[in-house]
Amino acid sequence: EQLPKLVITYRQGNDERANRALDILQVAFRCCGSDGRLSYQNNVPPSCHMYSVGCLESCSDIM
Repeated sequence: EQLPKLVITYRQGNDERANRALDILQVAFRCCGSDGRLSYQNNVPPSCHMYSVGCLESCSDIM
């Protein structure tokens, strides 16, 4: 529930702490957005260019 909200905040670009947290999460879990690249529409951040799996799926696989 919180991850999709964090992605929206990232897309809006108005919360640097949230952006940094999501960048770290995406690199650590090798994921992109909440549901893959489409979470970002046309502005996929560099922290997830090489990943196609969404972070919701990636994190649930680990847990």
